[in-house]
Amino acid sequence: MNRLNAEITAALNDEQIRTSMRNLGVEPAPTRPEVFEAYIRAETAKWGKVIRQASIKIDQ
Repeated sequence: MNRLNAEITAALNDEQIRTSMRNLGVEPAPTRPEVFEAYIRAETAKWGKVIRQASIKIDQ
């Protein structure tokens, strides 16, 4: 995991990649794996609550 994070961070710090991402409306934000994990957990909890409260279902 550390190598993958190092490679992703290196890519996100490359100015050409940063410019390309910004042109797509994305702001590159390299971070540590544990910070990203905490963010994903918080977003999952937040949006899961919204989905349950709104009774959103998948069309099948």
